[in-house]
Amino acid sequence: MLTTDVTPAAANRNITHEDFLDQIRRVEPADTPVYSFSKTIVKLKATERKWNVDLFPGPKGAVGRADGTDAGTGRNWSSNMRPVSNLAQGFDEQFGIGWIADSVPQIAGVSDPLAYSKASAYMLLKQHTEVAIESSDQVAVVESAGIGSLFASYKSMIDPANAYTAATAFATGKAPDNCSAPSGAMLTGAMTSVVTRAAFKTIALALRQTAKREKRWMLAAGLSLRQQITDMTLPAQVTVTATAATAQASIAPTALTVYTRAEDDATLGASIDIIVTDWGQIRVIPTDYIGTTTTSAAGTAITNVNSAASARALSTWITKPKYGLIFDPENLFFQWGVPFFTEELGRTGSGRTFDSKGYCMLGVSNTSLGGYLTLT
Repeated sequence: MLTTDVTPAAANRNITHEDFLDQIRRVEPADTPVYSFSKTIVKLKATERKWNVDLFPGPKGAVGRADGTDAGTGRNWSSNMRPVSNLAQGFDEQFGIGWIADSVPQIAGVSDPLAYSKASAYMLLKQHTEVAIESSDQVAVVESAGIGSLFASYKSMIDPANAYTAATAFATGKAPDNCSAPSGAMLTGAMTSVVTRAAFKTIALALRQTAKREKRWMLAAGLSLRQQITDMTLPAQVTVTATAATAQASIAPTALTVYTRAEDDATLGASIDIIVTDWGQIRVIPTDYIGTTTTSAAGTAITNVNSAASARALSTWITKPKYGLIFDPENLFFQWGVPFFTEELGRTGSGRTFDSKGYCMLGVSNTSLGGYLTLT
């Protein structure tokens, strides 16, 4: 259980206070990074929204303009524009309370179990939304056959492998081929069991070449990936031997690497939060909710997961702690069709039941400003 900063008012309230505060901390902004850093813009007016992205032309070479020459043909600035869109998705969480507990609370320290349940349901809605954003396999699915629509995850909207190939081949929830994330930033196959400095230099360079300016990126890293990043600073261990002839230490001049860390005899530095490169900074933040959302509890693909309600019901979130998302917080936005709210369902004599739900859409302003990592 996490440590809390609030002292309970009475001994018999200790467990419930800690339990509730732990739930809040699990879904505070630092723990749902992509959701929390995304902007909220105007109200969603339709189940699908479309916007344009543009690929600007590169600079000219040694082209001079002679005096008195005609201007020539004007540039068609719309020729490289491509549409991007996403669908909205509904999120829900049900809760209820027995007819006796509703009138005579039986939980020490909880005077209103119904209010407690409602607050918990809202926190779970935020968690569910974060899982959908960080999914590595969720694509845009139109509502049909009662299975519910899905919005494309962040990866689906930027991945060059998922892009459509021409303006006439537009597909919802996909990046266009001329404005997708740079392949160098999508290190899904280039990483092995250990993260390297070279990998992050490749990512930073690819993003700089696309953005054409230095930016401060964020990396929402799964917990294993997060640890691998810190482990890049582990000191090299070498064996120093003394020769019999000189009785002096003998060591190869390139065998020892010295690391400067903010440490003293009482503090051990064991975390790397910012990766500084020649091409920009990458701030590392851990996330518990990156993974897959359209697989079974065993982690295998589900047949007809996006076309049959019975198959969709088998989908389970599977954590992938070796994955990571690179994003620019100013580049992500949410549109809400229905903000989170709660309504009471019909009563059957067993007690009061409620349904908390919301309907929203994820958007990416520029689908070329981002990346994705997989640590195998």
